[in-house]
Amino acid sequence: MGYYSWMRLFIGTTLLTLLQSMAALATQAASVHQCDVVSRTECSAGNCVVTYPWAFYLISPEPGVFSRCDAAGCDILHVQVTGQGDSLRIQVPGKRINAMWSPDRADFIEIATIEGKFTMSEATCHEVQADQ
Repeated sequence: MGYYSWMRLFIGTTLLTLLQSMAALATQAASVHQCDVVSRTECSAGNCVVTYPWAFYLISPEPGVFSRCDAAGCDILHVQVTGQGDSLRIQVPGKRINAMWSPDRADFIEIATIEGKFTMSEATCHEVQADQ
């Protein structure tokens, strides 16, 4: 398989996963927000690196659904959302993933410890229409 064939397959698979993730969120709630990662700091073994990945989150606070999306696809996680108004806290039960989201200011920060790495992602958010 040539490079371009592989890229078409990769992009097609990623888009299909993204569409499935958005459809799952859209059927569960009218309000879906997309938060685009602006920067991510990854730390391991005392060394930290700032990256600017192509990644985003889809958040639907009412049923408590949260998707983490990147070039590998989207993971759909069921979350607990607490707080109200300008500051909401998102926790993933059983995982070391916590986020703070301010819908009014469109700010989002996720802090996670995954496979021995500490990551902090900053993102900006906007509401997306369910039929997109």
